Amino acid sequence: MNVPAIVLAIQNRYKEIERSGNDGAAEWRRTPHTFKRTEADAFFVGVLFDKQQEADRAWDGGKDLVDNHFQGKDGEFSWATVSRTSINKVKQVMSSGWNGRAYHRFPNRHAEFLKENARIIVNRYDGDVRNIWAVSSEQVDLIYERFLEFKGISHALARMAQFFLVRKYGIAGGIESKRFMRVKADVHLRRVSYRLGLVQSTTPCAVAREFDALNLESQADIDLVLYRTGQEYCHKTAPSCAKCQLVNDCARRGVS
Repeated sequence: MNVPAIVLAIQNRYKEIERSGNDGAAEWRRTPHTFKRTEADAFFVGVLFDKQQEADRAWDGGKDLVDNHFQGKDGEFSWATVSRTSINKVKQVMSSGWNGRAYHRFPNRHAEFLKENARIIVNRYDGDVRNIWAVSSEQVDLIYERFLEFKGISHALARMAQFFLVRKYGIAGGIESKRFMRVKADVHLRRVSYRLGLVQSTTPCAVAREFDALNLESQADIDLVLYRTGQEYCHKTAPSCAKCQLVNDCARRGVS
């Protein structure tokens, strides 16, 4: 497989997406968003809940939980309050949820995650999740590494959180950080990268290592193209190869 050729094809595809202006994920904020404390808390809980269920349920549920439960003395959500609350009470809150639904498909497990993570936030980040992402452009990967410290947050979720914060909210310098970021090895990117011949393994850690070896100027640009390709065309079964813009450079086209 001619790796430079496929990398060039992916980079050209990214430029097309960027020029079209039709994909918000190709837009990078230049000025930092100022998070209110409860807004930052809802973001963190949304990340934690965004696994094994619909994204809307995760993010809406995270905001509702922060708005309506575990308030401190000032009347706002408090991680210290979560850490002091009994696990049975946290499970009750997780199960009661909102609009007749639990906050997560697995409420008891995520109640345990929530309580354990509250202790980490209180002890390591002074009870303020905004301290997790208070880093410079050169330190942008610390955001990913810090999210990985938390229970229930996988490699893919940690990368997703990092990308959202940097791209959408301008954290750690926004677009200035893009060249320091690595791909988020979610299921779409791993599958497409393997089929294209970019990587020889599909485990998250191995994919990250193989992308580092490519010495790309910006892994973040590659990330978007591979994710969208997997989401729209290169499905796990019955891939739509005829519609895929990368099909001419694909090592395994037509393979499910």
